[in-house]
Amino acid sequence: MKNNYTQEKKSLNDNEDTSAKKILRILLVDDHEVVRNEIAGFLNKHNRLSVVAEAEDGLEAVKKAAGFLPDVIIMDVNMPELNGIEATHRINKKFPQIKIIGLSVQNGHVNTAAMKTAGAFTLLNKAGDPEELIKTILSCMNPLPKTQT
Repeated sequence: MKNNYTQEKKSLNDNEDTSAKKILRILLVDDHEVVRNEIAGFLNKHNRLSVVAEAEDGLEAVKKAAGFLPDVIIMDVNMPELNGIEATHRINKKFPQIKIIGLSVQNGHVNTAAMKTAGAFTLLNKAGDPEELIKTILSCMNPLPKTQT
């Protein structure tokens, strides 16, 4: 994973009035503590994001999702105990209002399809641009309105 998360970044909406906008509560799930720390540090610098809990495997993620009821979960795919695909399925079944964004170093078609089938909004690459993660979090919480046909 690139160390882009520790770099100082400007908020994507520095010029917007955010006083009326909700702070999005995030549960961060990854079996590597250093990855969780880097991502949490980066996300917490954004004025609309707050990492409220962390989990190191899928079983812990399911429990913490029920306890914290976050707005968004950033879910690693490959973890011990219970993988991110099954954890996403369980959480989505109980709490469909929680948006889940998968995060993996292996973003092939199989993982992407499995995460989406389980209920994830999308699957991003851990080596990708950190700003893309923020854009994805904000877009999953503020989807474009559907046009009526």
